[in-house]
Amino acid sequence: MGRLRAINDSDGHVAGDRILGRVADVIDVIGDQLGCEDTLLRYVGDEFVFSVLGPRLADITRR
Repeated sequence: MGRLRAINDSDGHVAGDRILGRVADVIDVIGDQLGCEDTLLRYVGDEFVFSVLGPRLADITRR
């Protein structure tokens, strides 16, 4: 069971939605660094997928 599901179960979906909102803010910052061939998505629950092509991966992870 993911942590987001545990939060939804214990504190309600409003709390989980707030956390997802904060995650979305972080993803916006990361997304600004991604190129057009890169992919960033929410897979399920609290799992996210980043597919970064090219040498920029080192640049992105340094920030």
